[in-house]
Amino acid sequence: MKLIIFITISAIIVLFSSIFNARKAALPLTLMALLIGLGMVFQYNCQCDGSFYRSIVDEATYRNMISFTRFSALFSGVMLVASILIITLSANSIKPIFDHYRSDIYGLMLFSLCGAFILVSYQHLVMLFLGIEILSIPLYILAGSRKNELASNEAAFKYFLMGSFTTGVLLFGIALIYGATGSFDLNALMTYCHVGQISTMFKVGMIMVLAGMSFKIGLVPFHFWSPDVYSGSPSVVTAFMATVVKTSVFGATYILFSKVFGVNSGWTDTLAVIAAATMFVGNLTATQQSGFKRMMAYSSIAHAGYLLIAMVSPDLASGKAVILYMAAYSLATIGAFAVMMAVRRCTGSDDINNFNGLGKSNPVLATALTIAMMSLAGIPLTAGFISKYYLFTIGWSGYSTLIILAIINSAISVYYYFKPVIAMWFKPSTSDIEIKTDTSLNIVLWVCVIGIIAVGVYPDLILAFAD
Repeated sequence: MKLIIFITISAIIVLFSSIFNARKAALPLTLMALLIGLGMVFQYNCQCDGSFYRSIVDEATYRNMISFTRFSALFSGVMLVASILIITLSANSIKPIFDHYRSDIYGLMLFSLCGAFILVSYQHLVMLFLGIEILSIPLYILAGSRKNELASNEAAFKYFLMGSFTTGVLLFGIALIYGATGSFDLNALMTYCHVGQISTMFKVGMIMVLAGMSFKIGLVPFHFWSPDVYSGSPSVVTAFMATVVKTSVFGATYILFSKVFGVNSGWTDTLAVIAAATMFVGNLTATQQSGFKRMMAYSSIAHAGYLLIAMVSPDLASGKAVILYMAAYSLATIGAFAVMMAVRRCTGSDDINNFNGLGKSNPVLATALTIAMMSLAGIPLTAGFISKYYLFTIGWSGYSTLIILAIINSAISVYYYFKPVIAMWFKPSTSDIEIKTDTSLNIVLWVCVIGIIAVGVYPDLILAFAD
C-alpha cells in the first residue's frame, strides 16, 4: 500500500511540474519515482516470511481489501522495470509538437501503474474493479494523445467504447457473484467453491467476470480491439499496454482463477479451450500482417493464450512460471518496439519492408531485433525459450493435448517473427534513409538484449526472488 501511495503522490507532482514551467523535470522525476518504487519492492520481497502468497510482515491488509505478498511484489517489480525502460525510451521518442504534454503523459502512466499495483495485490472484488478502472482511464487518454492524428483518435474511441462496455459486464458479473455468495472477499469465495453446490447465478457471474478480464488481456473472442488500438496509439503507449498492462491484468486474472474459480475443474477445461483458440487466432492472423505494430498486437494475443496454460494448472510452480514468462516477454517486446520506433522515426512507417537492409546499415539495431524476435519465438538460449519450457512443463501432466497445440503454435510463430529478421539481413534496402539512434534508445536496447540472454542462460536470476 505504501508503494501505491508513493507512486500516486509522484504522479501528482509530475503532473503539476508543467504548471510551474518545469516540464524538463518530468522525465527525471518520473524515473526517480520508479527507481525508488523498485527499491521499495525489493525491500518488501526481503521482508517476506518465505510464503509465496502470504502477506508481507508489518504490511496492513486494510480490512482484507488488499494484501502485498511476494507474488504481488515480483509482479510489481516486473512492471516497474518495464516502466523504467519505456519511460527511458520515450526521452527522445515523443514528437516535439507533443513535448508540451510530456508531463501529462508521464503522470497518466504513473496513475495507470497505480491501478496495476492494485490488480496484483487485491483480496476483494471491489478492489479488482477499482484497479481496472484506475489502470484503464489514463490509457483511454494516452491512446488518443496525438489529437491531430486520425488513427490515434480512432484507437482511443474504440478502446474507450469497448472498454467501458466490458467494464459494465465485469461489474455485473461481480454483482451476481455477490448475490450468490453474500461476499466480495476472495477467501469467502474460495470457501463457497469448496463447500456445497455452486449456484447458477455464481456460474453466470463467473462467466461475465471472465469476459471482462478477457477483454483486457486480449483473449479470443474479445481480442478485436487490440490491432487497431496497438497500431493507432503512440508507440510508447503501445509498448506500455503490451507489457505493463498485460502483466497486471493477467496477474489479477491468475489470482482470481487460481485462488477461487480454479479449484473447480469445470473452469479449467473452459480456460483450456479458450487458450487453444487464442493461440491459433493470434498466430495465424499475425502471419498475414505487413505492419510491425499490428503483427505485435496479434503476437500479444497469442502469448495471452500461452499464459492461460498456467491457469489450468494453478499451483506454486505455475505462479513462478508466469512471473518468469512475463519478465521474458516484457524484455523482448520492449526491445522490439525500441528498434521499430527508430525505424519508424526515420522512415515514417512501421511497415516490415522498411526494415530491409538494416543489417548492413545498422547491424547493432538489427542484432538487437533479431535477439528479441528469437526470444518471442522461443528459440533456445533466450529468455523466451526457458520461460516457455517452464510453462509447458507445468501444464504437461494435466493438459498434454493443450501443450502439444502450444508447441505447434510456437512453430507457427517462427514464420512471422522471422519476417523482419529476413528483411534486415537478406533483403536489399529500398531507401537511402539512414536509421539513427540516440543514447536513451541504445541504453534500453542493451538492457533488453543482456536481460534476454542472461535470463535465458540462467533463469534463477528471476526465480531466485520467488524462493
